[in-house]
Amino acid sequence: MKKAIILTVGVLFAVVMTACEKNRNEDASILPLLLTGGGSAPVIVPAAGVPGDSETVTAGSETFKMIYANNQTSITFPTTTTDDHTATLTRRFYVGETEVTNALFAVVLQWARINDRVVEIAGAHNEVNEYTVKYGSKDLININSLISHPGKISYSPSVDAFSVDSGYENHPVVNVSWYGAVMFCNWLTEMNDGGTANLVYSGIDTTWDYLETIEDASRTGYRLPSFREWEYAARYRGTDSVNTVPGYANPYFTRGNSASGATTYTTDITGAPDYAGKLANDLVAVYGLYWNGSTWIDKGTTGTAAVKSLGNASANTLGLYDMSGNVWEWTSTPQGVHFIVPGGGWSGFSTHLRVGYLYTLAPALTDSGGAVGFRFARSK
Repeated sequence: MKKAIILTVGVLFAVVMTACEKNRNEDASILPLLLTGGGSAPVIVPAAGVPGDSETVTAGSETFKMIYANNQTSITFPTTTTDDHTATLTRRFYVGETEVTNALFAVVLQWARINDRVVEIAGAHNEVNEYTVKYGSKDLININSLISHPGKISYSPSVDAFSVDSGYENHPVVNVSWYGAVMFCNWLTEMNDGGTANLVYSGIDTTWDYLETIEDASRTGYRLPSFREWEYAARYRGTDSVNTVPGYANPYFTRGNSASGATTYTTDITGAPDYAGKLANDLVAVYGLYWNGSTWIDKGTTGTAAVKSLGNASANTLGLYDMSGNVWEWTSTPQGVHFIVPGGGWSGFSTHLRVGYLYTLAPALTDSGGAVGFRFARSK
C-alpha cells in the first residue's frame, strides 16, 4: 500500500544562521571540490551553543532535527582506521540527526514537481516519470525499479504525486545518486529558505557534470558534509573516554577501528561466544556480518531499518543515529572520479562500520543494492 505525500506550497519554516568560516583543512590525499567565495544574505537560524544541541525543522508534512556538531573555529582530531593521521576543521556546522528518510525525500520531490523543477516531458533534461527523476540529464533517484533491492518511493503521473510504500516512511532513502543528494540539498534550501540566495551548489545546468559543480560551503544552505566533517561527527565522544584515541580529551574521539559510539572495535572476539565486538556493534548499527575469529557470520539482515530503530541508546554522543550501518552515506568529498561514502550499510561486514574507514562510489550510481543514502549538513 502506498501513502501519498502531497505538499502544500509555501515557506513553512525559516531559520537564522550567520556566515561562517572558510573551508576546512583536508588531508592532501582527498581532492577538494571547487570552492568559490561570495557572500550571501544571512538566513534565519535557530541558536545553538554547544555540540549536541538540537533544533527541529519543518519541511512540508515532515520534521527533522539538526544537531550542532562543532562550535569551534579550529579543531584537530584523529583520522584513519589506525588513528595515525589528523585533520583540522575550521567551520562550525550542523549535521542531520538521521539519514534522510523516504518521507522527507518524497516531500522535497513533490515540492520540486509542483514548482516545475522537474517536468513530465519525455526527453527533457529534468524529466520525471514512473521510473526515474532527472536533472541535467542525470538520474537523481531510481524509483519504482525492478532491481534486487528497489527503493520505496514511487511517482504516479495520473495523480501527479510521489508516494512512499506504507511502513517505509521512516526508512532511509536509497538508490539516490550523488547528483540526487546534491539536488535534494539545493531544493530543500530553496523550499525552506524561500529563495536561492543561500544555495550551496551551483554550476548545475542542463548537461550537469560533477566536475562542473561548485560548492560554496560558506553559505548556510543545506549541503552534504565533507568526509572529514562526517568522520568528526561520527568520532565525537565529548567527555566520555571509553574506547577513545589516546592524546585527546574534552572532546575525546572514538577509535577509528570502531563503529560510531561503540565501546570496542568491530572485530573484537573476546568473551566468546558473546563476542564483544558483535555486542558493541549490535547496540549502535544495522549491518550484515560479524567476525567470530575464523569466519564471517551472516546476521540475516535483509534490508534497511527505520532510522533510530535501535532505540535512543544507539545514538552517539552528539545524538546522531545510524552514523555506522543502515546505509552508506554520500559526502561532498571526491576521491579521483568517485566520491567518498563512509559508514557501512545493512548488508555489509562489520569492518565497514569503522569510523576511520572510507569507501568510494561513482557519483551517477543509483542501482546501489538498496544500501546507499545520505544525511545533510549546514554551516553555521
